Amino acid sequence: MRIYRSMQPYFIFVFVIVSGCVDASEWVCQRSSDCPAAEICRIGECVAGDEYLAAPSAPDEAHADSPLTEPDMPTESGCPAGRAPGRGELVINEVLANVPSGEAGDANNDGTRDAYEDEFVEIINRSADVLDVSGVTLRVGERDKFSFEATCLVSMEAAVIFGGGQPALHPDYQVYVSRSRLALGNSGGSMTLTDAGGVRLTAMSYGASGATSFTLSPELDGSEYLPHNTLNPERLFSPGTCASGASFSQGCAATPGDAE
Repeated sequence: MRIYRSMQPYFIFVFVIVSGCVDASEWVCQRSSDCPAAEICRIGECVAGDEYLAAPSAPDEAHADSPLTEPDMPTESGCPAGRAPGRGELVINEVLANVPSGEAGDANNDGTRDAYEDEFVEIINRSADVLDVSGVTLRVGERDKFSFEATCLVSMEAAVIFGGGQPALHPDYQVYVSRSRLALGNSGGSMTLTDAGGVRLTAMSYGASGATSFTLSPELDGSEYLPHNTLNPERLFSPGTCASGASFSQGCAATPGDAE
């Protein structure tokens, strides 16, 4: 089973196992600083850090997490099964800048619609390999908003970065919260992914946005971003999945709105 956690240093995040949720009231710890030396906080329990980081992972289960680190600490690789991403291997597939009003805008599925917290950026590993994305940074405009800690992304797996809140976690994709508001402009904007050394991996820009996300068309390898409800009139956004709701590993079927 895969275990997911937040990398956000300013939020205490709810951890999830595929089979269910862990009640935060029963946690022994909430962060690694609550544990004795040489131990880390993993799903509310203190465990030996060396054993956790050294545990081998099969290629199809390569979610190698690391202890929480302070923002000014150097990022260490936590993905021995993976390699560093090359240019174009990570793609920004979907961006929600203008959050729909009312319950329809609760993109992070935490029960509350918020104009900032429900903004998101969806990143996909479209290579055939496990990628070590430790240190990969999302820059919105001229500001760094999020950096992956020790993290693997398997082939065709998504990582979704929300602007805030307590997003519901999902067994099929990774969920994170930015260190500060993403602050995606409704009238347009740009963003960049850089590797741990600061080299640009990919970038995108978008124009004025209606109350729906922008999605790459065709998904994963298209050349333009279209309103999500053009690709799927029944959905305004689809964080972590294809516009149809299918997983990326299953493949995204062509839609009438896909660019030729």
